[in-house]
Amino acid sequence: MSRRVGISTDAAVVRVAVALFASVFVMLLSWRAHAQEVNLARLDEGPANRVYVRTGAEWAFVAGVGYARTVPVGQRRLVLVGELTAPWAAADTSDYQARVGALVPILVWRGWRLAGLLEPTVRGTKNDLGRMTSLGANAGVVGGYYSPHWFAAGELGFDYVLTTRIVHAQLYRDTVYENARDGWYINPGGNYRLGGQAGASFGRYELAVRAGILRDMMGGQPMFPLYATLAFSTSW
Repeated sequence: MSRRVGISTDAAVVRVAVALFASVFVMLLSWRAHAQEVNLARLDEGPANRVYVRTGAEWAFVAGVGYARTVPVGQRRLVLVGELTAPWAAADTSDYQARVGALVPILVWRGWRLAGLLEPTVRGTKNDLGRMTSLGANAGVVGGYYSPHWFAAGELGFDYVLTTRIVHAQLYRDTVYENARDGWYINPGGNYRLGGQAGASFGRYELAVRAGILRDMMGGQPMFPLYATLAFSTSW
């Protein structure tokens, strides 16, 4: 994590401020371990539009809502996705995550399928020391057995943050460093994920669960090394 800070005459205050910033950055870097739960066997003949809700534990108790649309590209059908997520244990509109991206089938052999996912990501959060907005991306692969009525698959991926914009609050300037500069700070990092997902499709509805483990890219120890979510979707 790299950032430009001044030297406060009160070293204890500086250490507290740095610790608070570090904790926020950890949340920004590793808030989500996201992957799409889609029955790939239904892409060719199923409805084109899908709305879904998701909740579970992914570094926080989170809830998300999203929209997905299946579109033909050449001989393939890919899924375009948009999603907004926020923690629900302490609802705060200043804490959010927004993603857009695509899920692209790569290999198909009978009922076995493999797909790749890429989602540019924006995250934001705010506390008494300032407001932070990060830019990054989520990428991964998911593969397994898919039938029209159920599926079971494994997932492997990573969630990576490239840079974060920091706007310092007046409290930070008053207690830590009055000449702190707002701007974009390079702080690369994120997490790897390894897990599985399974789902059942009935009519235009779909229910899916995910679970797995997380590992910090920088070698640190995750505060919560597991994730588990439940998603429900309807299509038309």
